[in-house]
Amino acid sequence: MSQQRITDGLTAAFSSHSMVFWHDADGEFRDLLAKAKAVKGGASDA
Repeated sequence: MSQQRITDGLTAAFSSHSMVFWHDADGEFRDLLAKAKAVKGGASDA
């Protein structure tokens, strides 16, 4: 999955929903989402 596709999907989800939950147990997308500035208020957002 490309970074642009993830960013576009999250942007679309946030535009119509107040919360989006994403369970990434292996942390596979942690760096990618941090670079996209798509994660705010999560457990690792300290």
